[in-house]
Amino acid sequence: MVDAGATDVTAVRLLLELGAAGVVVGTESLTDQAALERLRAELPDAPIVLSLDLRAGQVVSPDLELAGLGAPEALARLGGCGVRDAIVLDLARVGSGAGPDIALVSRLHAGLPALELLAGGGVRDVGDLHALAAAGAAGALVATALHSCAIGRAELHALG
Repeated sequence: MVDAGATDVTAVRLLLELGAAGVVVGTESLTDQAALERLRAELPDAPIVLSLDLRAGQVVSPDLELAGLGAPEALARLGGCGVRDAIVLDLARVGSGAGPDIALVSRLHAGLPALELLAGGGVRDVGDLHALAAAGAAGALVATALHSCAIGRAELHALG
């Protein structure tokens, strides 16, 4: 997957032509819901992954209406635009070691169970990965815990 700030048809199409397996469209770059609707209408089969970008639980977006919504409301609105996968990424938690927002992931999964959720921001260890899975996350974005060796090769192999 490539997250290059693409939010228009031309940019998404180019990334796919360059070989990207999927293109992340993040709320931090999304000008409005209509932009995502245009992408889905013009590229109906494109592997587009929505990223619900948060900072301390608040939606990050140049669209003031979207930024004013709570995470569940924003995901419900954008998830209805034909995306099948969504990343829930709290930028304030990235690298913080604070742990992911398990309760939020659980609420989002309960509200949109058909949406494949990937959670990111704050994963500390394998326990967090298990907690995210129990909350309904299909996967997680992990960086700091790998770089710091809090999650190692043996733990990854044990996850299967």
